Amino acid sequence: MLRTSKAIALGVHPRTLYALHEAGRLQRVSRGLYRLAHLPEIGNPDLAIVAARIPQGIICLISALAIHKITTQIPHQVDIAVPRGTKQPRLDFPPIRVFRFSEPMFRAGVEAHRVDDVPVRVYGAAKTVADCFKFRNRIGIDVAVQALRLFRERKKAPMRELLNHARLCRVERVMMPYLEATSSFKPAAGETGGRHTTKTMTRDDGEAFKARWAMVGAAERDELRATSMDKKLRQLAALMASVAKLGWDEALAAEETEAREQWRRLRQAYGG
Repeated sequence: MLRTSKAIALGVHPRTLYALHEAGRLQRVSRGLYRLAHLPEIGNPDLAIVAARIPQGIICLISALAIHKITTQIPHQVDIAVPRGTKQPRLDFPPIRVFRFSEPMFRAGVEAHRVDDVPVRVYGAAKTVADCFKFRNRIGIDVAVQALRLFRERKKAPMRELLNHARLCRVERVMMPYLEATSSFKPAAGETGGRHTTKTMTRDDGEAFKARWAMVGAAERDELRATSMDKKLRQLAALMASVAKLGWDEALAAEETEAREQWRRLRQAYGG
């Protein structure tokens, strides 16, 4: 990847870049961003473009969850973190969603990855889960809870790392009920013999399980009460926009048509 500004700094005139592009030796990836045309196709162009065009940013939240494979969400934009007070990044394509982090949050938990031979800075899995709870009002508490569950199932990172990041993001109290509710049960006595063990839920385990999810329910109710109506409407608008992007409009319309037809037949059958 070569930015026009970097080429100029190296003494390459913009006319030279344009001529190489017209000759088919350079491929224009994005505005002001080029790569050699003979290279293999880019596997993840969105991340590569954002990393090259906004080198001061760090891939975060849903985009980072997708990299770590701890979400079922399909990113429709690239989530990127910048320090507070930074000028708003501008990018024609791909669409980006900018989150502003305090200095300690911004510097913590950064990992170096390479995407299509482009260096990409990404928050680690534990830091990303904590960030999801920090920005739960913007991305949805369900996304954060699912990331926490998949993190525990798929990652072997120590819980201490996750709790340290939760403490840094000041979401330890918010996360704790969900963390306790998704904790595994210990095998009952007499069930540990042999190579394979079966985890059995005792009555005490069941009561503890109910108590933990009661804490989760209370936390979600408190979260809902603390959320302003304006923010709820924005979340609803974002949800409806994602439905349109995923192409579910036709499926929902077909279901609505089928439901109306069933009601019509019922009314006709009962003389309504």
